[in-house]
Amino acid sequence: MKQRGIEGLREAHPLCGKITNQAYEENRVMKSKLILLTIIFLSLISSCSPNRQESTLVAQATSSIKPTPVPESTSTPDIPDPEHISIDTEWGNYSNFRLGFSMNIPKSMYRFDAGCYWNEDSGDYSYRPEGGKVPVVVIEGEDRIYITSKYDVVLTNKTQVPSGAGFISKFAGCERVENDLETVKSRDYSSGIWEIAFRITETDQDLEILVDEYYGECFSVGDIIPVDGKEYSIVKVVGDQKPIEVSECLLRGMYIFLYSQEFNIAATWKIGQSTHFNAYGGEGVVDFGAYDGDMGASFKFIARGQNQ
Repeated sequence: MKQRGIEGLREAHPLCGKITNQAYEENRVMKSKLILLTIIFLSLISSCSPNRQESTLVAQATSSIKPTPVPESTSTPDIPDPEHISIDTEWGNYSNFRLGFSMNIPKSMYRFDAGCYWNEDSGDYSYRPEGGKVPVVVIEGEDRIYITSKYDVVLTNKTQVPSGAGFISKFAGCERVENDLETVKSRDYSSGIWEIAFRITETDQDLEILVDEYYGECFSVGDIIPVDGKEYSIVKVVGDQKPIEVSECLLRGMYIFLYSQEFNIAATWKIGQSTHFNAYGGEGVVDFGAYDGDMGASFKFIARGQNQ
């Protein structure tokens, strides 16, 4: 039997012809939709992608970003902490490598107000100061050091009670105050403390600045006298050089002013009119065993920033 072509099948089966034409039409429509969707998809992709110019700008911007350079370290070697070395039961040596000096310092000092006690004799009923030994400490500031007692004893709750033709002070409290940089700045320098100020002296003008800051602007540098056997000179401080009766720039009490050209540094402090650091004290004591002279004689400049 001969095969019939498609036309023959259409003639033999009219329904088949209708189905075939319908399928053909649907197939053509699907292809058209597929082509349309492909065109839309490609258009979307091209619109989301940056153009060549934008890509170039991004690349240029990225390449222009450079890492921030890390600065080279400018730190200086650590300066050793101040050093305390025991010499014997009575003396120690203190060295300060930042300020550039060393000196011998007593381990303790006598103070009439080393403590306090409650007194009821003769109807006193008040706290009163009591003499004794107090440890000596060195308190370091920015450009100076303070040598003084470790603590002060302060009588508190003061009242004035009539006594004879006047009044007598009574105290209901007694406190021990540890000395630090804040307390020594407000201390009375008449006794029990040395404040030693330092200044680096690259020129003679630095000596004048130290005088102005420590003694007052009306004072100035006088003679500079070398000391045999020492690495420093003694600096004289002068006022207006007018008679005491009319002078407005009078330096009262003794002082020490030392200047080292070898180490380019100067140091000065007031010592007043009496000793500050005594081994003994109290009623009836004649020889106080003052340490002040030996302390000053032991002072020497050292190279700053290094342990000797």
